[in-house]
Amino acid sequence: CATNLLTNGDFENYLSCPDDGFSISQDSAVTVTNWLNGIIEVASGSNLTPDYFNQNCAYSNTNNYSAPYPSPNGQGYAGFISTVPFGGLEKEMLGMMYNLEKCQEYTFQIKIVQAITVLFSAPLTTDIVIYGGNSGGLPLLSATSCPIDEGFEVLATIPAGSIDSTWQTYNLTFTPSADYDCFIIGADCSIPSTGLDAILVDDVFLCVNQCINQASITNQVSTPENCGSNDGTVNVDM
Repeated sequence: CATNLLTNGDFENYLSCPDDGFSISQDSAVTVTNWLNGIIEVASGSNLTPDYFNQNCAYSNTNNYSAPYPSPNGQGYAGFISTVPFGGLEKEMLGMMYNLEKCQEYTFQIKIVQAITVLFSAPLTTDIVIYGGNSGGLPLLSATSCPIDEGFEVLATIPAGSIDSTWQTYNLTFTPSADYDCFIIGADCSIPSTGLDAILVDDVFLCVNQCINQASITNQVSTPENCGSNDGTVNVDM
């Protein structure tokens, strides 16, 4: 399929350069159109947020990680700390409000590279997961920083061992088991993390295939024996 259903999947459209030099959102202000902070760990009042990089904006958070330039496409992309050591709760996830429909088969394409810094794990220690669920509005509030604990479904998984310091394109296919209002990109939170991981993402593409469980309907109708009487029959095979 050739049409991207996501708006600003390439992170080129932004409202302003980050006030703090890196955050994709500060307080209630969103830096990048359509993209949102995916999750907030509520117990500690975490203010962690994914980061936004654009070659037209200054980036001041080089102590955390340096962004590999040039970007794979255009000027902008996003990044986030996907795990913290020893299974810590604070972590960052990237999300978007988008209605995913039960029964539909989707193809999800994304470019990913490992963030480069001496602070972060090499190689990555935890898989990257695409979660789907109902939030009523992002960010998702979670005591565990885990969408699974809030009823989200794992839609697709990218093995950590396949992600390195070069931009790579991943094509993922999934079929949601229910109707969802958003998706979240983050680390696999079903197991404790062992290292400090960070990734950068760009060119997120979503397309939909025809419903794979579409019913085949065959009608069999018999004519009523008497006009005006309720003695006809209709059989529908699905």
